[in-house]
Amino acid sequence: EPITVQDSRTGITWVNIPVGSFMMGSEESSDQRPVHQVTVQAFQMSETEVTVGQYRKCVEAGRCTAPIRCRQPQIGGINWTDFPGGNEDYPI
Repeated sequence: EPITVQDSRTGITWVNIPVGSFMMGSEESSDQRPVHQVTVQAFQMSETEVTVGQYRKCVEAGRCTAPIRCRQPQIGGINWTDFPGGNEDYPI
């Protein structure tokens, strides 16, 4: 079970990803050679896609920058406005 932390200011749940190593590359493609070991330091990643409402809270907390424009073709338009609206639960 991964360790999670919820940010009370934004409502975003973060998952702790531990340090780890993997083999990167391929001998079958010249632009992917050589196969080599890569080690990634521990980091946090949001558990789900960040919603417009969560991102708005992050902007209000001074931790994120408001987007100038953010299009969501599947809902037919722009999902970020300067004020909360009907798209707060959509991904940003």
